[in-house]
Amino acid sequence: MPPARNRNPQKGGYRTKSFVSFVPGTLSFDVNVPPGFYAAAYRFVNTTTGQETALVPIGVSQVTFAVSSGTTSGKKKAA
Repeated sequence: MPPARNRNPQKGGYRTKSFVSFVPGTLSFDVNVPPGFYAAAYRFVNTTTGQETALVPIGVSQVTFAVSSGTTSGKKKAA
């Protein structure tokens, strides 16, 4: 069964998508993922020692997208 909104995150089920170094005043980062439901979390890592904090879950989110054809003529294509 594919991941769904009400499925609980599983222990050991989190996968690292990226590591980011933030500068003061910029605490956001876009992550490209396919549409679906994601249980996101974050952790801090000391880049000098490799020491990591525990994961901090931030909830389940749904990722969606829409595609526009860009057609403005109002005419429909035949199927």
